Amino acid sequence: QILSEPGGIYSARWAPGGDSIYYLRQLNQTDSLFRINVRPRLAPNGAETASLLTGLETDQSFAISSDGKRLVYARSPYHSNLSVLDIDAGSRWWTKELTRGTSLIERPHVSPHGQSVLFNMGHEPTANVYTMPLAGGSPKQLTFFDSFNVAGGWSGDGNSIAFASTQGGKARVWTVTADGTG
Repeated sequence: QILSEPGGIYSARWAPGGDSIYYLRQLNQTDSLFRINVRPRLAPNGAETASLLTGLETDQSFAISSDGKRLVYARSPYHSNLSVLDIDAGSRWWTKELTRGTSLIERPHVSPHGQSVLFNMGHEPTANVYTMPLAGGSPKQLTFFDSFNVAGGWSGDGNSIAFASTQGGKARVWTVTADGTG
């Protein structure tokens, strides 16, 4: 064993000279390219790592040219945003973008009073639960776990939110107040 990381490690490749290994590791919503210098005199725990490039939207695979001067990867953007579609009494419709960026936003649920939307943002293994006004505005983060949290739904009165979480290493159902205070 040369390296152990808590998150996924993908596509390990030897450097042309054989003195290091390049690999992709998922950090937040994108991949980062790392290099491990491999030296026989170092114990497996003593390998030196360096982050070379972050924010890659890859399919978690890459190739290195034989001279080590080029890296080829498939750009694979994977993100989503929330939009709201409004229809008036005359059956006219229009859309409004609620979020923008490169986060993965999923599982929207409209509140019982119709004023807010609940959703989760992030990629497995880490995503958290948010709300925001349907009229637009800033998202409000409700969960702050270092785990995978999936928006479940609103209580009938709109005061609580149920969500699924892997917090603590075990899948469970949790609740949080809609205003995020408890």
